[in-house]
Amino acid sequence: MDSNDRLAEAINSEPVVFMDCTMREITVSALFSSVIGIAIFIFLMIIFGFFVGAVLGLISIVGVTYLALNMIQGLRQKYYEGWLAEKLFLTKLSAGLSSKPFLLDSKRYGRGARRG
Repeated sequence: MDSNDRLAEAINSEPVVFMDCTMREITVSALFSSVIGIAIFIFLMIIFGFFVGAVLGLISIVGVTYLALNMIQGLRQKYYEGWLAEKLFLTKLSAGLSSKPFLLDSKRYGRGARRG
């Protein structure tokens, strides 16, 4: 047995990092939350001033990230692995954003010439 073999190299999917979410899911939810937090920051900065807007904007980034991770955790415990990716793919496919012509094709094919 080679001494360079590692158990982590044999893992087929990303390891669970925090709140039953992978690092990619945490990053996506943090980026999504940052966009929402910046919008809240700009809105509150106009109303209350820079400092209050900045503090509440940062708090909203953390809060929205936590809510998104809870939602992902709940979906993962409720449905099977890969459900969300499959749902997003089927939504893109039905909206015409993906060009997979044979996925939704429902025809019956025979094995050859029929006699009789």
